[in-house]
Amino acid sequence: MSSSNHLSGAEYLASIYGTEKDKVNCSFYFKIGACRHGDKCSRTHNMPTFSQTVLLKNLYHNPVIDMRQADAFSKVGQLNNEEQQFFDDFFEEIFEELNDKYGRIEEMNVCDNIGEHMIGNVYIKFCREEDAENCVKGLENRWFNGEPIYAELSPVTDFREACCRQYELGVGCTKGAFCNFMHLKPISRELRRKLYGGRARSPDRFPRGDRFRDSDRRDDRRDDRRDSRGGGDYGGERRRRSRSPRDHLQVATLFLQPFSYFQRRTFSSTHNPQSGKLAANMSAQILTDLINNSNVVRIKDPIGVRTKIEGIIQAGFAKLLVITDFDYTLSRHSKDGKPCGTTHGIFEQAYNGTREDFHAELLKLRTMYLDIEYSPTMSIAEKIPYMEQWWQRSHKLIVENKFHENTIKEYTKQSSVLLRDNAPEFLNTVDQHNVPLVLFSAGLGNVIEYVLEQQMGTVPKSLHILSNMMQYDEEGICVSFSDPLIHTFNKNSTVVKKEEPFFHKISDRTCVLLLGDSLGDIHMDVGVEKESVVLRVGYLNFNFDSLLEKYMAEYDIVLLNDQTMDVPLMIFNQMHEHSHSNNQKSGEDRQKEKN
Repeated sequence: MSSSNHLSGAEYLASIYGTEKDKVNCSFYFKIGACRHGDKCSRTHNMPTFSQTVLLKNLYHNPVIDMRQADAFSKVGQLNNEEQQFFDDFFEEIFEELNDKYGRIEEMNVCDNIGEHMIGNVYIKFCREEDAENCVKGLENRWFNGEPIYAELSPVTDFREACCRQYELGVGCTKGAFCNFMHLKPISRELRRKLYGGRARSPDRFPRGDRFRDSDRRDDRRDDRRDSRGGGDYGGERRRRSRSPRDHLQVATLFLQPFSYFQRRTFSSTHNPQSGKLAANMSAQILTDLINNSNVVRIKDPIGVRTKIEGIIQAGFAKLLVITDFDYTLSRHSKDGKPCGTTHGIFEQAYNGTREDFHAELLKLRTMYLDIEYSPTMSIAEKIPYMEQWWQRSHKLIVENKFHENTIKEYTKQSSVLLRDNAPEFLNTVDQHNVPLVLFSAGLGNVIEYVLEQQMGTVPKSLHILSNMMQYDEEGICVSFSDPLIHTFNKNSTVVKKEEPFFHKISDRTCVLLLGDSLGDIHMDVGVEKESVVLRVGYLNFNFDSLLEKYMAEYDIVLLNDQTMDVPLMIFNQMHEHSHSNNQKSGEDRQKEKN
């Protein structure tokens, strides 16, 4: 009879807590403070309310490993002198900052794994739980190297259980850097002596292999006993760390708030991780994590998305072009459980008992063609003739009923066409950074202008509307529509004359942020001459089960029933911060040169 039979139910559950036998709580989260399944894990992640250990998520970014390259896996653990110095500087900076400010650190470890849930994780074990708690609170809204710090208490207090045995023994882990147990990145012997030298117990948890021979390790232990840290003196002259307050940055909550950060030292005066491609890569990784953690987001290829975001951030505002749809993209699909209207739909919503034949015919057309537009079984080529018929017949009805411009403005005001939450902020942000915004709509361009004027107070200067424009006569009566006809599946610049001045203005834009809500919107960038990076963000508003797979195949980021502009706004905020950091650093460098 097993010993478990002598335990009560509560005692048995307590005995298996955090083990593989525990079917409720995640054993990996309990052992390493992270789980590859994240929020989608079928077991519970119980974040501790008290612990000696603080986890700083994805804080370290290795400058020599490009996760987009096929050889990234093979480079993990292969330190050269330059990268070792970079890592030592990073390690010392974090250790000294937190040790001085929050309390004595017993042990600090950095993961060398490259799984998304572990890459760059930094674990700081304090001697006292109170110090760990104060550290988490103190790092709230703090920034490091221009990136937000994500600090939380971790259940990991025994790193022997968290570490990979094969890696520790130096025999080679069969899973390599994708192992779900910790592969701890070693600091240099000199730094280890400096930080831990005078302590009775010095963490010595580095892989036993070619990098550290047994004789070297015995020498280190003798040196550790001789070295003394003493009263905050780390055995050498302390280098000053610069702190720089900043005033404006929006975090994932999208609320403006002040913050501060401590700046990382670099291993070379010519290799600054706060600028250029490395900083863009770090910005992209943090941003991708923010976006991917939302319950409304689906991303098929996270690495590809991160690469595209990196390219956009690196290129900057001067190379960016935004192309967006309006109906159900900039405008809401629903509010409080009720469907919102479209620009064509203002005529249907304005029905008040008059023009009965007109309203009946509009409803008939909508019923006839809407299912075709969103059919998952028909190809776009098969849908196009039906879309042309729908638009032509609808426009003909509007002209025949001789609507006055003031009447249409009033219909717009009374309609349920509503901008998404944070849409005004997004449009104003785009405008402030002088980024051209092409609004490609198969709806009614005039109504779009009326909506913006009524709900924002103005039409942003950077906005260029390409849509079906109603043309009024001298008396303000709608008498015709502009050519060419723009419907759901021909929204791209091939339908517009390229000699227009606006196209000369955007001819050098190489990065595109494309926002849409239908499968026809994915081609809105066709005709952009020099594009090199296109990040497609798709709003999937309904029919999730039947359409999600197709949307994920076409859009880089799919947003499920998201009635906000938070994700596009996040991208712009991160670009702003990257640009601000570079400008600030350039200013500091120029000041140093003058001095």
